[in-house]
Parts: sequence; structure tokens; C-alpha cells
Amino acid sequence: MKPVPNEVRRLQALLAASAPAVTVELKQPFHDFGLWWVGIQSGDNVISIAWRQGEGFEFFPDEEPSFGLKAEEFVRSADEAYQVLRRRYRDWNAFGAAKHSARA
Repeated sequence: MKPVPNEVRRLQALLAASAPAVTVELKQPFHDFGLWWVGIQSGDNVISIAWRQGEGFEFFPDEEPSFGLKAEEFVRSADEAYQVLRRRYRDWNAFGAAKHSARA
């Protein structure tokens, strides 16, 4: 496995500290400058975001990302990505019970 980028590791640490019930699954890119997929899951709730070297994190609509689906929000750092997650999912502290429909 390729080394996990610092910003992706930072997001993992923020998630572990604030929502220990979630699991984070990483999918590494095939190419050095491809997308790292970050799957965040708690129960039946799944959030998929992507991270790319030199660009940062990309957030997609609340559906399974697929070829051609455009990101709707971009941020550079793990701290900003964490804040986007907190904003999108109002009851972040109880994320395990939150549904995708609980968008702010």
C-alpha cells in the first residue's frame, strides 16, 4: 500500500477523536497523482469524499460517487474537510444515528 498522505491521516485522526463509532476505509489511487477515496461509515450511513495531491478534498452529492459525477464542494485541508462534515451533518456527535437527509 502507498503511504497515506498527511492530510488524509489528519482527517482520520479528527474523525476518530470526535466520532469513534465511525469506520474510515481508504482506497488508494492507481497512479501517484490519482484520487484517494475516503469512505466514512457509521451503521447504514456512508459518506464518500476524495482527496487529491495538490488540490485537497472533494465532496460529492449524497449518493454513491460514480464516473462523471461532479464534486459539489472543495476544501484544501483536513481541518476544513472536518468542518464541512460537521456542517453537512448537523448532529455530528451522534453521527451513527444521523441520516443523509439530515443535511443543514
